[in-house]
Amino acid sequence: LLVECLVDAGKKNDAADFSKVTSDFIEQHTPELYPRIFSIQVHHDLIDVSNILTKASPKLLAIYKLQKLKNTAVNEGRKESDELREIFLLLTHSSQTQSSASNSFSPDTNHSHTVISTFYGRIELLLELAFLSLQLKAQFMAEECVKELKTIDDIAVWQRIMVECVECKLALSKQNGNIEDYTKSSVEAQLSVVSRLEALLLRALREGDAEVTQSVCVALWNSCLPLLQHNLRKNLKSPLLTLSQALENMNSMLLDMRCQIHAELAAIEEEAERLEPAAQHLQAALVLDESGQFQQRLSFHLHLIQLRSNLYRTPTSPEDQAAMLIQQTKERLGNETAKKWRHTLVSAGIALAPETFQMVLDADSTAKVSGSRLQDNVEQLAAKAKHYRTCAQKVECHLARMERDTNYRERYRMRLWVSLVKAARKEELWDICRAACRFCLLYDDGRWTVKCKQTYKEECGERELLRLLAEVHFINAE
Repeated sequence: LLVECLVDAGKKNDAADFSKVTSDFIEQHTPELYPRIFSIQVHHDLIDVSNILTKASPKLLAIYKLQKLKNTAVNEGRKESDELREIFLLLTHSSQTQSSASNSFSPDTNHSHTVISTFYGRIELLLELAFLSLQLKAQFMAEECVKELKTIDDIAVWQRIMVECVECKLALSKQNGNIEDYTKSSVEAQLSVVSRLEALLLRALREGDAEVTQSVCVALWNSCLPLLQHNLRKNLKSPLLTLSQALENMNSMLLDMRCQIHAELAAIEEEAERLEPAAQHLQAALVLDESGQFQQRLSFHLHLIQLRSNLYRTPTSPEDQAAMLIQQTKERLGNETAKKWRHTLVSAGIALAPETFQMVLDADSTAKVSGSRLQDNVEQLAAKAKHYRTCAQKVECHLARMERDTNYRERYRMRLWVSLVKAARKEELWDICRAACRFCLLYDDGRWTVKCKQTYKEECGERELLRLLAEVHFINAE
């Protein structure tokens, strides 16, 4: 652990020196730990293995090849499958030839390597090879590893759990090509794997092995990701709750993942109109978001939920009034026609731009074009164009007339415009959508950029705002 800490701190020379001392000590006193330190040394390139490999056991050679393959970038045309096959053969054949081959080793090396199977043995290496094969999209090799593992009788419970985890990942890898279509059969197949992994996680929790539990948690989270759509995620409440509780119980350092899990649970609760649990999940997500990557988005959604929770309190700020109106429209649009609530969306736009939104909205209206019915087509078109230009130009002065907003307030207003754009687009109220796009894109004036000198927290906030503006550009083009 200390060796890895030194590497993480950038002190590679110190890590190499300390790993050499550790390796020598382990060989003399606890040889069963030698494969572990050797694996770390190879993974971080802390050791010259030229002398070791000439007299290494097949399993030690397999460890070396595994770690080197992990560190090598996947190159086009490179035959990782051949290397994976070579490692697999080393592991499967070594169990039969180890006793006879060990006679050719030096005394020190022989003693440290003949006990590999007891601590860092063939089962662990086969599991590691299976996961690496999945990472390199070599499913056939992962399947071979699973078949080999199932032939082993003396296998621990936690190892059986990991084998099943590999099987679930194999099922997901076969499913990934179909899940993008979101057909009923593909979604049901994905949910089946999710349920299987949830049961596997409960078994891992009973075993009490934190490392295994965390591995299953990661697999379960990855299996949930394709189903986190607004019409599908309600099916994931149970596995996400199990996942969240498991990671919390072990004080997992996978903080970003825990944060996102709580954010998704909040969305599920909000869609079910359970506002108090939704707010609790968002607050938990904010606590876990130490990097600040999701802070602005989470704070925005938490504020909206808090507004909805205060049923008998009228918002004082125009921004909060607009937020309430947009949210009311979203809630009612599911059961009633969009045209009936058109006025509510218009009122939200007027709350955000009291003097200009209605005028910009009128730009698409031909009813207010002045002129006689006897005018020819050219004059009518000219009158329409003049009316459109006069109304549309009003938007250009909107930000100038507004009081200089604080950084928080202008971000809040921009997000509300985005919400209005999406609400109008969803119900095909295109004139409202176009008008809201015009106001929203006023904020795309270079005020938010991703700069090299920004902190990670600032960069994440700016990046999300730019992504929202890009979405509005696409909707505006549509």
